Amino acid sequence: MKPLLSIAAGLVLALSAVANTRGFIPPSDDTIIERLPAGSGTPETRRARDLSRRLRETPDDLVLASLAAREHIQNARATADPRHLGYAEAALRPWWTGSDAPAGALVLRATIKQSLHDFSAARRDLELALAKDPSNAQGWLTIATIDTVQGRYDEARRACIQLARLGESFSATVAAAAIAGLNGQSASAVRQLENLLDRSAGAPVDQLLWATTQLAELLARTGRIPEAVARFREALTLSGSDPYLLGAYSDFLLDQKRGDEVIRLLANHDRQDGSLLRLAEARLQLADKSPTAELDRMTNELRTRFDAARRRGDSVHQREEARFLVRLGKDPTRALSLARENWELQREPADARLLLECALAAGRPSEAMAALDWMSKSNIEDKALSRLRDRLTTMAAAQSAKP
Repeated sequence: MKPLLSIAAGLVLALSAVANTRGFIPPSDDTIIERLPAGSGTPETRRARDLSRRLRETPDDLVLASLAAREHIQNARATADPRHLGYAEAALRPWWTGSDAPAGALVLRATIKQSLHDFSAARRDLELALAKDPSNAQGWLTIATIDTVQGRYDEARRACIQLARLGESFSATVAAAAIAGLNGQSASAVRQLENLLDRSAGAPVDQLLWATTQLAELLARTGRIPEAVARFREALTLSGSDPYLLGAYSDFLLDQKRGDEVIRLLANHDRQDGSLLRLAEARLQLADKSPTAELDRMTNELRTRFDAARRRGDSVHQREEARFLVRLGKDPTRALSLARENWELQREPADARLLLECALAAGRPSEAMAALDWMSKSNIEDKALSRLRDRLTTMAAAQSAKP
C-alpha cells in the first residue's frame, strides 16, 4: 500500500503553519534561485533536485512529475521552507490548471493549494479527484484535514469513514480522534490514540510522530500536564527537527512559563518565522532575568519579515503576524483585525485562542463572538480557551455596567 503524503504531526497542515509566502515558480529553467555548494543539502533535497533535473528533459512525464512534487512537498514540510512548494508547483505545471488532470495530480495540486491557505480551490480539486478515483486515500485524508481545520466536522467524519473503508485504519483513527478532541470527547480521543500507539509500535516513524504529537496536544489542552510533557518528549525522540512538533511543544512550554527550555529547543531554528516568533516570546518571558538586546533584535527582525511579506501581497501569515502584534508588537487593534481575517480561513484551537486574546487586548470583547460561538457549538475542552472566555465575559460585563 502506497504511503500517504505528509502524514506526520498535523498532516499537510504543518506546511500551512510555516509557509509565509506564495510558492515561487522560476520564469525559466535558466533562472538562478540560489547557489549551493556541490553536495549540499540533505539526501531528501538532493533527491528532489535530481528528480527536477530529470523532469526538465521530459516535462510531460506524469509519474516523474508526481514523484518530484511529492519530494518537494515533503521537503517544504520538513524544512519549513516554502520555496519547495514553488518547486512542487513547477513540477506539476502541465497539470496545474483545468479539470481534466488525473486524480493523482489533482490531489497533489490540492495539497499545495491547501498549504498556501487556498482552501476553497484545494477542496474543489479534491472533489474532482475523488469523483474520478474514490479509492484515493490521500484525497480523503486531505479533505478530512481541510474540513477539520475549517470546522466542518460532519464532513470530516465522513472522510474518515472512507479512509477506514480503504484500509487506512491508522490514518482514519488519528484523524477521527482529532475531530473527537474538538467536540467534547477528549477522554475518548485520548484513549483512541493511546490504544493505537500501544498496538502500532512497528508503524512507520512519520505515523507514530503524527499520532504522538496529536496526543500530546490533546493532553495539553485538557490540562493533563505531566502526561503531555511525556508525550511531547516521546515525539521528540522520533524527530527532533519536525517544524510542527517544535512549534507545538514550544507553545506548550511558553504556556508553562518555561521560556528557557524554548530557547534551548529552538536554538538552531531561528531562520523559520514561527520559531523566531516563539524565541522572541521566550526572551520576553525572561526579560527581567537577562538583557533585552536580543529581544529587541528578534522583534525588529520579525517586524521586517512581516512587512516584507505584506508588500509581496501574502496573506497566509495572518496567524503569526497577529500573534506577533498582540504579544510583542504592541498593536492589539491591528492584531485583532488580522485575527478576524484568519478566523474566516481556519478554525482550530490556536485560531480561536488568538481571536480571544486579541479581543481581550484591544478591549473589544464583542469581536470575539465568532470564536465564542464556535466553542459553545463544538463543546471543545480547552483550559486556555476557557480562561480567556471567562476574562472576556468579565470585561463585557464591566463595560455594560458603565453608565
